[in-house]
Amino acid sequence: MRFQIPYYRLNGLAISLPPARERTDIDRLIANILAREVKSRGDGSSTLRLSDELSRAFHQYHWPGNLRQLSGMLRTACLMLDDDEGILGLDHLSEEALKELSAQPRTPTPEPGATTLRAHSHAMIVNAVAQAGGNVAAAARQLGISRNTLYRRLSAGETRLEHRLPRFTN
Repeated sequence: MRFQIPYYRLNGLAISLPPARERTDIDRLIANILAREVKSRGDGSSTLRLSDELSRAFHQYHWPGNLRQLSGMLRTACLMLDDDEGILGLDHLSEEALKELSAQPRTPTPEPGATTLRAHSHAMIVNAVAQAGGNVAAAARQLGISRNTLYRRLSAGETRLEHRLPRFTN
């Protein structure tokens, strides 16, 4: 005889966390992550902090990812520290992190003289698809819309990107 255990899924609490770019408490997040790193090192007497230059770079960065991206950058920087160091600087970041922090987000520029919402929308779509190398899913993520919405706008004739999108033949 086989017993079946019923499985119930309860949705009693939904927590919505904003992406890192929308957080206003970035300094407190950094302090908490660094305190956790000090604790995991087992050296409770030391403290870690960011250099002014690195702090400025973190505040100016757009943070396309979530808190794991911030945490990952900080943990990697902590691994690069010498035992006697307590200040994280740009030199402690990985090459990939430095490239990300130094890359300026490209703001869409509408066509000259165009001041309509449609023109701005067109410029944003064109730039996003170009930055994503023709990858519509990545462009939609960058724009903060669904892939279906992006396809709908492309097929509605609002934006023509045929020359930018790769052609696939069967």
